[in-house]
Amino acid sequence: MKTRWVPNRFAVLLFAAGCGGASGGGGDTPKDPYTAAYEDCMQYGGATPAVCETVARQKAGPQQKANSEEQWATLEKAADEKVRTNGATDVGKPVRLSKTGFYVEHPISVTAGHCYDVAVTWASGWKTSGAVMFVPGPDGKSPNENLGGKNLSFETSGGMISFCADNAGVANLSLSGVGNNGAMLNNELLEYVVSVGTRKESADQAAARRKEEAKAADQGRSQIEVNLYSSEERQYGPAVAGACMRCRKQYRNCYDDQKKAAGGKDPSKEAVERCFLSFETCGQGVGMDARGRILCSSPP
Repeated sequence: MKTRWVPNRFAVLLFAAGCGGASGGGGDTPKDPYTAAYEDCMQYGGATPAVCETVARQKAGPQQKANSEEQWATLEKAADEKVRTNGATDVGKPVRLSKTGFYVEHPISVTAGHCYDVAVTWASGWKTSGAVMFVPGPDGKSPNENLGGKNLSFETSGGMISFCADNAGVANLSLSGVGNNGAMLNNELLEYVVSVGTRKESADQAAARRKEEAKAADQGRSQIEVNLYSSEERQYGPAVAGACMRCRKQYRNCYDDQKKAAGGKDPSKEAVERCFLSFETCGQGVGMDARGRILCSSPP
């Protein structure tokens, strides 16, 4: 028997091939590799269902069978129907994604003045999580001026996420399966159908949408700031935490000024670096740790 440390900070004992529960005990009907690996993992202290599901899939390989042509056709029809429910005027041909691993990706080219509805369907029984991350175009501007991306979580065998573009670029869709125990599926056959619909966005609609997104982004940053302050207060005390908050506010004010100077667009890389240098200078005045790093957490 060999012991190997895994990233979850506790030891999971893994048996060599042919040892342990693979035969299910003397005289019992042999278990499938996944069940055997899962039950072996659960015998040891500190193991959890989520961790053992991950270990079992890594050991036993994909548990999901490949879609049949009939299943693919059914998924394509469902994705196409779903994406049209939100008023899309231009719907592309459904795309099949198939990959063994931890996640699958699909890049979506976007243009300014348009919104996108992305329908996702799959045949397996698991849940799906993922995100749409915005990748800047050739001009360096983010496709969405307020958001870096949007997370998604689908409970059933289909879902849809929508977003709008202020500038040309790419929206990178990533999808992962989530097992019954809440673990992200690794070493699994992931098969999805993605259908993308496009809607034009009027100037009034864009203005209202940007206002809501900016409000949501500010609320998100405020909550992160609260969390950073609480963490720094626990580690260094209220005086340091308060000083760090002022340094981050100084960075945010600098960033907002640069954005205003750029006509509301994202500031240049050089402008952001100047703002961050100002934050670091402020943080150095607050204090440094034994390794020469500032105590303050980076601004959200």
